[in-house]
Amino acid sequence: YIQFSTLYYEVMMAEVPDLEQWAAVDGKGRKRTYHGGQYWRWLPCINAPGFEPYLKKVIRIALEEGDFDGVMFDNCFAPSCYCSRCTKLFCEHLKSVPDPESRFGIPTVDFVRPPVRSGYGEAKDPIYQEWLLFRSERMTSLFHRLHAFSKSCKSSALVTGNVANIRRSNMAGSTGLDIIDLGTCFDIFVSQSGNDPGLRDGCVVN
Repeated sequence: YIQFSTLYYEVMMAEVPDLEQWAAVDGKGRKRTYHGGQYWRWLPCINAPGFEPYLKKVIRIALEEGDFDGVMFDNCFAPSCYCSRCTKLFCEHLKSVPDPESRFGIPTVDFVRPPVRSGYGEAKDPIYQEWLLFRSERMTSLFHRLHAFSKSCKSSALVTGNVANIRRSNMAGSTGLDIIDLGTCFDIFVSQSGNDPGLRDGCVVN
């Protein structure tokens, strides 16, 4: 069991002194916490340089030292993060878009900041569309790397994850996951919703 979406700073800072730099922040610069109220659970910025190596360390310990059959990532989601690191990476993404002036209607994207938006509804703003794409590409590539690393530690290892409710209409905005590519990121994934997953009449129900 590997908790993906929580930095338990009360114990982790003894091992990771710069853990605060790994925490995602909202549009006002405040640390994001799990469900907005669990203050002891900072949500991670997946673009923090130390975050991925730390997860790989945990994977290696589980599969090589612990000899587990596999790893299961719980809460496979990452909220929008508006730190300076994510802002810079997003601008770099925008610059890679062909003919950005025609796409976005502005002469330069050097000073664009990630859009702050919540709730449901079609994403019509081209900057927000690219923000969703940027985030899902970063998340998908991260889970691809974690999957490959797990297999390099133990080729027979199962890589699983709880990907929340894949039928939720605002999933791209709230989690950053690209549901089309989940099958390439996990050997088995669970869409946790209500009383599922479970076993009914000999069948696993997601």
